Amino acid sequence: LAVKRHWRFLLDQIFHYTPALAAYDREIVLLEEDHRPTPDLMLTLPALIRLKNDGDKCTACWAIFLKWGCMREDQEEDINKACRVKWFTNTGVAFNRTIFNQIEKSTFDEFR
Repeated sequence: LAVKRHWRFLLDQIFHYTPALAAYDREIVLLEEDHRPTPDLMLTLPALIRLKNDGDKCTACWAIFLKWGCMREDQEEDINKACRVKWFTNTGVAFNRTIFNQIEKSTFDEFR
């Protein structure tokens, strides 16, 4: 519960209390302080955003998670693999204001 409250606090700061982002409605990327993005983040992110926003390819997608590999990192062999998952991870999550508004209107237990 503490992690959820902290995460929600951070989102409130971004979407409600950062004047420079008042009208911003594109994706934001949240990175944990002890995670570092892959060198190709700025190339990979736009491609994943396009995939997320393509309703024909991913009807229930609401965010992108920038996690290396699809399994445990020590078991992954293909560093270029992109995976669709049904769980939430806090590793480099990216989403937009529309999703934040949906999160804000729900509880974390209900939001999927």
